[in-house]
Amino acid sequence: MNTKTRNLWFRILLAMAMVSALALTGAQTVRAMEIDDDGKVGADEVIQDDLILSEETVEMAGTVNGNLIASGSTVVISGTVNGDVIAGGATVIVTGTVNGNVFAGGGEVLIDGKVEGSLFLGGNTLTVGPNARVGSNMYAAGFSVSLQPGSVVARDIAVAGYQAILAGEIGRDVHADLGALELTGKVGRNIILTIGEPTEDREETAYMHFPPFSRVSRIVPVGLHIGSEAVIGGKLEYSSPVEQQAGIQATPEGGVVYQYKPSKDADTLRDLEDVRKDFTVRVFDSGGMFMSYMFHVIREFLTLVLLGALAVWLIPSILTRTAGTLRAKPLPALGWGFLVLAVGMAGLVMAFFLVILLGLAIGVVTLFGLMGVIFSIGFSATGLATAVFLALAQYGSKLVVALLIGDWFLRLFRKDYSASAFWPLLLGILMMVLVDALPVLGVLVGFFVAILGLGAMWMVFRDWWRARTAKA
Repeated sequence: MNTKTRNLWFRILLAMAMVSALALTGAQTVRAMEIDDDGKVGADEVIQDDLILSEETVEMAGTVNGNLIASGSTVVISGTVNGDVIAGGATVIVTGTVNGNVFAGGGEVLIDGKVEGSLFLGGNTLTVGPNARVGSNMYAAGFSVSLQPGSVVARDIAVAGYQAILAGEIGRDVHADLGALELTGKVGRNIILTIGEPTEDREETAYMHFPPFSRVSRIVPVGLHIGSEAVIGGKLEYSSPVEQQAGIQATPEGGVVYQYKPSKDADTLRDLEDVRKDFTVRVFDSGGMFMSYMFHVIREFLTLVLLGALAVWLIPSILTRTAGTLRAKPLPALGWGFLVLAVGMAGLVMAFFLVILLGLAIGVVTLFGLMGVIFSIGFSATGLATAVFLALAQYGSKLVVALLIGDWFLRLFRKDYSASAFWPLLLGILMMVLVDALPVLGVLVGFFVAILGLGAMWMVFRDWWRARTAKA
């Protein structure tokens, strides 16, 4: 493969992942990672590797010269991270300095520090505080997204959800799909959005389609609310069922462009059905689809990263051996995977019925004295076996395939790559979760990933068992 073709594929990969900085960081050689179980890093501590923090309350006040992965009920990052941050929890607060990107998901997320890269946020209440300085872009999906006065996002923002309250400064464009937009800050270029219809009935009920599950300080009525102090350096282009000139008090330098978009309520659907009785009307909520996509990606990504980190830490040789088996024998792995899935599911169903039959038989013999005990032990064992099997199919197989894909891409550019398996695994996970979240393609890809992973795991187990039996 020539250099031009390689560069083309690499650019495609980065665009799909939307995390170019993180992928490039993953291609660098590292020594190892650290896993801190107490969830605390003091202000005077310096971590020279990537760090994983997991505890009920996570507090990172020191310095991490690498990437940081943090999860807990409350996550507070007030120190310096010379890499990327991946954080998830009920409450996530970043007030320190991140010289990379921030991926955060949770009920309440507050970014009030310096972020050199981009923000990727998903949750209920997403706030960029007055001290926040974001060096690149911001992508957010949630019930309420706020940029407080004093905050700066140097480039573009893309936001979906019920409401966005933008009182800070945005260097370039705003792309949004919202129920309500309040703008009192500055936008360097254009605003392009789809906005809800500001009628009396919808103002009180529209936000219930996105029920808040934690504190929301203020709910903005449906529609456009552009204050007179707002500055728009380009055009304001909005799509809505009705024109909303009354809600635009500022004058965009590029003018205002209104595009009619049919209402999604029942009356409009009935009108359309009267006109087009021969057609089925389907309405797609692009904002809701984007939110669902972002939540799925963030949840799946954090889950696989944490499981992958544990696998690299505890069973690195098994993980790499399984990925190597899949690379060497993909077609046998596919065949064995179908067989393992079919036999496994049938076996679990048979085990369930055998527990019932065994319990009833022993119950009759013992006058029902041991039936409860047999049922309790049997169903517990069957449930455990089911959980393990499904976990291997859903997560174990993805880790195996992700490591294979990530390693393959890295070796396209560095044939002598020999650092930790975590980085190719992370790169593969980034690609996989984005594809897996797609409506149709994701289901198909996920199915074949499960088949391939199960087949490779079975082949490794079979070889191990044969070797163990031969020694015995």
